[in-house]
Amino acid sequence: MSMPKLRTWSDLSKFKRIPSEYETVTHNLHYNKNLRFEIDPNDPVVEWYRTYREGSVIRADNMDDWNKFRDPQGIVYRKYTELQDERETFIDVLFEQNEELRADDKLSDEWLTFLLQAFTPLRFAGHGLQMTASYGAMIGPSSYISNCFHFQAADEMRRVQRISYRAKELQKKYPEQGFAKEERSIWEQNPMWQPLREITERLLVEYDWGKSFIALNMVLKPLLDELILVKYAELFRLNDDDLMAEMLENLYLDSVKSKEWSIALTKLILELHPDNRLVVEETIQQWYPLALRAISGLAPAFEVLPPKQLPFGQVLEDVVAKYRSVLAEVQLTI
Repeated sequence: MSMPKLRTWSDLSKFKRIPSEYETVTHNLHYNKNLRFEIDPNDPVVEWYRTYREGSVIRADNMDDWNKFRDPQGIVYRKYTELQDERETFIDVLFEQNEELRADDKLSDEWLTFLLQAFTPLRFAGHGLQMTASYGAMIGPSSYISNCFHFQAADEMRRVQRISYRAKELQKKYPEQGFAKEERSIWEQNPMWQPLREITERLLVEYDWGKSFIALNMVLKPLLDELILVKYAELFRLNDDDLMAEMLENLYLDSVKSKEWSIALTKLILELHPDNRLVVEETIQQWYPLALRAISGLAPAFEVLPPKQLPFGQVLEDVVAKYRSVLAEVQLTI
């Protein structure tokens, strides 16, 4: 008796419907799931995945359960590149207009000091977020999850590249100011950056995939993104730097995408095993004080350095309120 002809790949036929483009190019791509490595089972690489993926404190009864996750936006590489091409074109036009208007000629010494001390060093934090997201892509328990991390890492590199580009522009215009040269020492030595540097470096050695995800995507990133991409944008507009304000608002669209899939994954985590809620709550309680200290360290960026200032108490209150609303979507609190 001949087998009926399949209308799609056998692993996708379980859907009992025609799979979407997103599912077709994303479903169950982790060949090494359940430790199916073609090497010695005691090899350090296998042991790493056994400990930090299969052995994560975030549990599922079966590794296949992680394939239940779906990115709410259903992002695939084609869709991602089309979307980001539009956003990057918008920023390119901003920079071209800024150059045509010779807006950089009008920057005051005080504002240049702010940019050097409180803005362009952000690329180092961005690299930390990018590396942590890249680790999530490597260690994620499902290709649906790993792909979200891959796109998030690319988003972080977009932010880093744009901040770096701006630093180079300012270096060419004001070579005596130290742009594109002094940011590393500022990042490593200026007291306002040290709490953020600490949590960024600590995240890089949180190897458990589940705890790393919660610490990054459900604690530090939503808080930091709200501060930088929303409140910094307000500060830039207040100080008539519309170029950077509009750039940050454009980058905020990436942050919205990250929040959406992070909330969706956290909901799945809480559904898959009853013990996961306690782990998630404990992880948030562990990392939230560090993240709050990190963003609080940037108070001088609002109240000391810029010519026109914003009261940081209100800034912080707004950021924390927005973060609470994110947690409320998964019935969590701080």
